[in-house]
Amino acid sequence: MSLNRVAIGSVCLAGLLALPASASGHASGDAAGHATAYRPRIMSPVQPPAVALPVGAPLPAVGEPIPGNMAYFGGRVLLTPRIYLVFWGWHGRDPDGVARQLVRFFTGVGGSAWENVATQYYETQNGRTYDVANPSGQLRGVWYDGTNPLHDNLSNLDIAREAARAVGHFGGRHAHVDPQAVYLVATPRDANSDGFNQRAYCAWHDSTGTANYPGVTPGIVFVDLPYVFKAGASCGQNTVNAGAAGELDGVTEAAGHEYLESITDPDYSQSGGVAWQDVNHDENGDKCAYVKYGPGAVTNIRLRTGTFAVQGTWSNDGLDGAGACSTG
Repeated sequence: MSLNRVAIGSVCLAGLLALPASASGHASGDAAGHATAYRPRIMSPVQPPAVALPVGAPLPAVGEPIPGNMAYFGGRVLLTPRIYLVFWGWHGRDPDGVARQLVRFFTGVGGSAWENVATQYYETQNGRTYDVANPSGQLRGVWYDGTNPLHDNLSNLDIAREAARAVGHFGGRHAHVDPQAVYLVATPRDANSDGFNQRAYCAWHDSTGTANYPGVTPGIVFVDLPYVFKAGASCGQNTVNAGAAGELDGVTEAAGHEYLESITDPDYSQSGGVAWQDVNHDENGDKCAYVKYGPGAVTNIRLRTGTFAVQGTWSNDGLDGAGACSTG
């Protein structure tokens, strides 16, 4: 999931119940909860959503969407999105089929009805509006990095540095950051990022900037995808499919969630970078995380490369403009 935002369509700021930062998931500190100046935007484990709603309004029950449309705050979006997959330290091992599932999912997701929900969002440049596109062939490269050493409890900076190495790997010696790309760093079972081992989150996304990632090339949009298979039901396992058929449900749910958030709000942590969020600082994936019933409930989607479990994402166009979760 994610973290930051402000004013919005049908939801009024007046009379909002302000929750403590720690309740809303926006506390200062890193993903493990340490007292630091910065925490990336996270996808929380399965739990009741903690949100700010008008005084007297009940909190959504577990498995229900967070109400209220998203608004545009001037930041960029990824207009022609593409993705590079980095399997850091896997050394050719894929005992649970996680890497294979991710490659198949991202090979087929471009052009899908599920991703097409994102095309209603846009950015403005010099008074002109440009819409997010949904082309086929969005997976542009896969790298099994067995060269650069890693360790357990990786820091945010460690993940960002690996994303920067991926820029060089995919682009060659004089590579430049692909401004329309997401670099997804997937770590193996025995070496995950700080906080995941304590079940603080399932995944997160961000973009690099000198303040939060010193020494790393700015402008890299990246996802930290730990080994969510290891987290079991707390990160989505068997939310759609029962038994062995649902063991990888959480893998594509988390990866897809972070990818679509990266498309519609890639630079939220940079000054002036917020694009699409709601009044509670939730992004399109956050608002529909683990929704179990009604529009946009977790479900299987059929792509040309197979069948995959996904969460819905928020559609401002849903329910005749009232907004709703959607899976396409």
